[in-house]
Amino acid sequence: MIGKNNTIKSIWFLVLLAVLAPIISGCTRTVTGGCSVSPDTKYCVYGRLYGAYGHSFMSRTSKTIRISIETNNGSKKVLFQKDYKFVGSYVGWDAVWRDSTILNVNVFEYPPGANPYNLNVKIPKTNLLFTLAYALDSRMGKFTETTEQSKTSD
Repeated sequence: MIGKNNTIKSIWFLVLLAVLAPIISGCTRTVTGGCSVSPDTKYCVYGRLYGAYGHSFMSRTSKTIRISIETNNGSKKVLFQKDYKFVGSYVGWDAVWRDSTILNVNVFEYPPGANPYNLNVKIPKTNLLFTLAYALDSRMGKFTETTEQSKTSD
């Protein structure tokens, strides 16, 4: 009798595993990120790109970029953080600091077939999707979104 119960449990486990495996494996997504330090090294902007669940990061799907601006010291105090949702294919970002208080973040798409991790080839940023602009509010001690973009946002 004990052997029969173990066989039934084993069968149920295999059925459960067969049902859950496709669901679990389809719930993954690509996340990339990095940071850019301000010219005076006091601040760091972190950009974290999230792809759509269950889709290739290179596919034209919904993406999210989380921008965090933090102090660049031991405390890592968050001075700004916000998520932006958009649609794009193989996307990246770069930061342009005009000085340590004014910052632009450019979000762009790489050209089809490009590999930005191949350091031997310079990849052009072909399609600028949008630019985000920030400035340090010295009274509040935080970065805020602005509409004025840096003149050096290539």
